[in-house]
Amino acid sequence: MQKSWDLSIPLQDKKCILNKSLQKSFSAVLSNFGVKVNSLLTKKYSQGRFEVFPERPELDIIHVKQEHTSIIKEYTSESLEDIVADGIITTFECLSNKALAIKTADCLPILFLGDKVALVHAGWKGLANGILDHKLLTQESWSHILIGPSIHHYEVQPDFKDNFPNSPHFSQRNKALFFNLQAEALDQLKELFPQSKIEDTRVCTWKNSRYNSYRRDKTKQRNWNIFIKD
Repeated sequence: MQKSWDLSIPLQDKKCILNKSLQKSFSAVLSNFGVKVNSLLTKKYSQGRFEVFPERPELDIIHVKQEHTSIIKEYTSESLEDIVADGIITTFECLSNKALAIKTADCLPILFLGDKVALVHAGWKGLANGILDHKLLTQESWSHILIGPSIHHYEVQPDFKDNFPNSPHFSQRNKALFFNLQAEALDQLKELFPQSKIEDTRVCTWKNSRYNSYRRDKTKQRNWNIFIKD
């Protein structure tokens, strides 16, 4: 039987849902045959490369149990998989055979590069509670900071402004209130790390259907943001 669409769903959203479904089906087929699924985005640095995958890649990965906290943990050799945190910092020597990973589905993955390397998962709760001002980050000198694919503007309730009372990144559209999460993070990074080169991939996960987006699809799938030492 031919599938009928819910007419209450706008045509643009139907296309996003269909494209997302086809993408995941194709990825599953490739995985079953042992074919590597390419990353959605690659950014190269002298120390290594940042990549984003629509599902967990077949790599030996260092990651934490993310719960929208302002906690950052340092990795040496012990597994952090069951440790609650939303950021990881380590030395390049510790990444000789491993990759650093943070999962997102609209929140910001932020890469820090210097004498060490760090990956941070920054949602609105993390930003409001000062995760970017964590001492493990501020005590380092970072040459490069990269904001990975994340949502930009999204609708919030009026009382949400209490979380960022001084932020200029709220806007009104047709009686709805929107917040620019990416712009808020960028302002915080510029204030905390004025000597660093700060870049943005300029990819909005909500607008680009290649990326997993919880606010768009209510998906349980996550984007795997990976740093691999070259």
